Amino acid sequence: MRARNAGLSDSAKFTAELVQLPDDALLTVEDLVLLGAGTKATLATWRCRGLGPVFTHVGNAARYRAGDVRAWIAAGGSRGTLHRRDQEAA
Repeated sequence: MRARNAGLSDSAKFTAELVQLPDDALLTVEDLVLLGAGTKATLATWRCRGLGPVFTHVGNAARYRAGDVRAWIAAGGSRGTLHRRDQEAA
């Protein structure tokens, strides 16, 4: 996903596009970095510690559903992470 709105910072462009994405759209770690959620290292640490937005794996890569990211932002970025597999089993 790449931002295309002229005149806005990369983070603002990404945020504007995030609102328009369907809930099941998959975002990369790089997308969340662009959003300002943290660095790649921070996101990896959060996944290991059960923090940050809910994630899933596509192959070996972590992915975040747009709806989960929006919910995490709405919760103030404080909701703990569950791997999507664990969340669906609960």
